[in-house]
Parts: sequence; C-alpha cells; structure tokens
Amino acid sequence: MHYSDTRDDRSLAIPLLVLLAAGLAGCNGEDSPGMSAAPMPAPAPAAVTSVPAAALASVPAFIGFVAGLKADDTHEPLSVMQTEAPVSDSAEPQES
Repeated sequence: MHYSDTRDDRSLAIPLLVLLAAGLAGCNGEDSPGMSAAPMPAPAPAAVTSVPAAALASVPAFIGFVAGLKADDTHEPLSVMQTEAPVSDSAEPQES
C-alpha cells in the first residue's frame, strides 16, 4: 500500500482549509468601507385614483391638484364621476 499519496493530500488540504476559513471570516455581515450596498430605490408613488377632499376646498386648490398630476399611461384614469369641481362667483377666469 502507498501511504505517501495520502500524506501529500493532507499537507495540501490543511492550507486550503486555512484559506477557506480566512475567507469566510471576512463574511461577518458588516459592510467594509467602500463596499457598502447601493441604497434601495424609493418606492413608486401611489397612483391617484380619485380627487382628494383637500383639492375640492377651493378653485386654486383644485387647479393646483390638477396641474400637479403627471401624465401616466400605466394606471387607471382619474375618476371624477362622483366629483363636482369647485366654482367661484367672484374670481376672474384664468387663462390656461
């Protein structure tokens, strides 16, 4: 029987195990300086599906709400079926 091959295998395995242990010791769950993960992106804003009550308080509030809406082809259209836009008898008409 040849035992010299087994001794060579063991002498090679020990340094490999030491290297493996040293590499795993660096995985302690803390970020190294310069190696931190990128921040998570902000969640997408919720789609507006109806006119909020605050926008119906006055004509300027309603105009500000509608002007602040962005074009969006990925969500349902804004529902105004049950909404009556505010009106003003004293305010001058505004040019758009």
